[in-house]
Amino acid sequence: MIEEQEFIQEFVDEASHHLNEVKAILMDADGTIMDAESIHTIFQEIHTIKGIAGFFGLSKTVFLAYTMESILDEVRRGCMELDKNLVDLILATHVQLKDMVEDVLNSENRDIYPLMNKLKGILNSNRKRFVKKSRLFFSRARLI
Repeated sequence: MIEEQEFIQEFVDEASHHLNEVKAILMDADGTIMDAESIHTIFQEIHTIKGIAGFFGLSKTVFLAYTMESILDEVRRGCMELDKNLVDLILATHVQLKDMVEDVLNSENRDIYPLMNKLKGILNSNRKRFVKKSRLFFSRARLI
């Protein structure tokens, strides 16, 4: 159930604005090339949507935005590289969030789990690779 229903149109307007900003950046990106500022801006836009959605009790929107935000944070910190699959997944997440915002009253009934599983799979796979690389680095460092 959406809390504060009398303000829900403000959420739709605000979230739509942020999603349009994300779309503009994604459309301007050349394949997988995005500068640090663009990645940071997308992160901030999604972070804002997550916060506003939380105010309205839109848990699925929060969950999806949080997971996308986590991936963007990994990219931002240099722990994950953008590739075509990741850009496609970011675009798919954008579309899902846009659809949920446009139909906000039914957004909690959407099945976000197939997309969530893909996002979490990439996030978890990357973290495992990062741990392996860190272990290799530190084991080599001890040899020196």
